[in-house]
Amino acid sequence: MKKLLVLFTIVTMLVSCNNDDDNGILNTAAGTWSGIYTGSGDNGTFTATVNSDGSLNGTAASDNLPDFEMNITGTVDADGNMTADLSALGIQIGNFTGLLLETEASGNWNTNYLDTSYSGTWTASKE
Repeated sequence: MKKLLVLFTIVTMLVSCNNDDDNGILNTAAGTWSGIYTGSGDNGTFTATVNSDGSLNGTAASDNLPDFEMNITGTVDADGNMTADLSALGIQIGNFTGLLLETEASGNWNTNYLDTSYSGTWTASKE
């Protein structure tokens, strides 16, 4: 009986220590990120915050229109895949997609507003 109790205790400890954390990269990616975007027709900077639940919020500024702020809202999944909408004055004008690693991130962006399209790449680092 004593051996059964010891075995039960060991199994319980092993199961309790098992961390079924499905947050993946979100545990280390959560925080503030800043970066640049470059491409056809436009370049600029952005800052975004990734929350531990995978939500993402931030702002972007174009070199072409430095006083015009754009909003970034999106999500990051447990594998670090990021998808975000770019909006200005409440109108979606483009998106960012990419991959976040622990401290570095990169991807593609595009905009399409009033029959004008721009696209390119972006890179970011965790602050």
